Amino acid sequence: MKLVIAAAVFGLGAANIVSPEHKTCLDIKALCKDGSDKAGCERQGPNDLKKGANLQMWKCHDKKNQLFELMNGRWHNTLTGLCIDIQANCADGSNHAGCKRQALEDIKEHANVQLWTCR
Repeated sequence: MKLVIAAAVFGLGAANIVSPEHKTCLDIKALCKDGSDKAGCERQGPNDLKKGANLQMWKCHDKKNQLFELMNGRWHNTLTGLCIDIQANCADGSNHAGCKRQALEDIKEHANVQLWTCR
């Protein structure tokens, strides 16, 4: 984490967000090409990663799906052009397009961490 902060502060470009204890990096989770998440499948390519893609901790490998930079106070992935965000469900508890979303202070328990449009 120290390397990422230093890189961002000094404008050195993108870097990995690392968990030193677990020796893993923040990584964009690529689903299988058929949309499932089964072991051994052919995964989506970098150009197929879209907003709503989930994030995970994964073995560090220094590819672009693990590179983030701090831009305007938000962690931005250089590969997708998207930012780290939490998924707010609809105020009624569902999750469909066009609904009124929960306010940040109303998210009390778990929240999905994903990539979304930078604001």
